[in-house]
Amino acid sequence: MKNAFIPLAAALLAASFAGTAQGTEKISLLERKAPDVSSLPSGPYRDLVVLGQQLSTRAFAHIGPEVKDPAKRFAGNNLACTSCHQAEAAKPFAMPWVGVAAVFPQYRAREDDISTVEKRVNGCMQRSMNGRALPLESREMKAFVAYISFLSQGVPGGAALEGAAPSRPGFPTGVPIPKPAASCMPPSAPRATAPKDRACAPDVPATRRVTPSRRCGARTASTREQG
Repeated sequence: MKNAFIPLAAALLAASFAGTAQGTEKISLLERKAPDVSSLPSGPYRDLVVLGQQLSTRAFAHIGPEVKDPAKRFAGNNLACTSCHQAEAAKPFAMPWVGVAAVFPQYRAREDDISTVEKRVNGCMQRSMNGRALPLESREMKAFVAYISFLSQGVPGGAALEGAAPSRPGFPTGVPIPKPAASCMPPSAPRATAPKDRACAPDVPATRRVTPSRRCGARTASTREQG
């Protein structure tokens, strides 16, 4: 089975080296319009690419756990690829498939091995989709690879893609300064602390059972009334 990966892996690796040899080209996915499937001429290739697009947006309808044919139930949940890879897997910073065909084969630390596009697809099938691997010769696998290659057209091997990885959120750099609880409460709110802003409960009526507070020695009221 592993021998089936060799021709595709060799071709993609050669393309990657070819792009690297010419220097790393920088491409911004923010300025690049995603290819339109409707622009393809009618034929077997278009049919395969369209199926790949449908699998990305409606995987549950084709290979989900509730499809009519049990043999096609490869996914273990009703998610779609676009649950993560948004806008038909073409949205920048949302893990797009644009350019993916140009960077595989690549080393994957999780598997500690050289991975191909097909292996990456099956990685998502088994983890994110909680299902089982697609056979390499299946029409669904060929459709995924065809759609990924279609989205990646025009992206040279080894190109540096802006927008290929998720954006990192900004984090505050300053140290937050806490405010006294009293300054955060409206004047009409009942006072919940003892004098001098101590974190202790105020005195309570004798009809309620009170216990000493370990933190500051004040008496605090329990929620149970004495019998």
